[in-house]
Amino acid sequence: MKRLVVMALLGVLAVGALLAAGCGGDEKEPSTPTPSGPADLTPRVGGVDAMRRYLFDDGLDGRKGELTDPINCAEVPQDSADQEYCIIDDASTYAAGLVILYVARVDSRNDDKPDEFKDIWEVHLEPGEAAWSITDVEEVPAP
Repeated sequence: MKRLVVMALLGVLAVGALLAAGCGGDEKEPSTPTPSGPADLTPRVGGVDAMRRYLFDDGLDGRKGELTDPINCAEVPQDSADQEYCIIDDASTYAAGLVILYVARVDSRNDDKPDEFKDIWEVHLEPGEAAWSITDVEEVPAP
């Protein structure tokens, strides 16, 4: 009889252990943020996002960096940090099938003419299925 009770208790404990393991216990896995929707493929937002990624991953002529905040060169203060890039918004084109950005290195600003930069690149982007992609990068000769 004792043997039957012990076996019954062991069986109950085994079933309880299996249930606890199957349920994963009370610990919760950390939640990871999920995007609220598809990437923004509008020319302006999508093109600028692609440029940010390109500067971070590849850089222009091997010099990595970030876009300034604000991104428009005309709004960037004179005393901005080195290795940052801005977009010459007045010269750039944002169209449904093509974005052309003129990207300048902030520390190459002409001291005599704050609206001019010595290091400028013309960057062509095209829309893809999930994001804009850079198709061509050329350095623009200094003025």
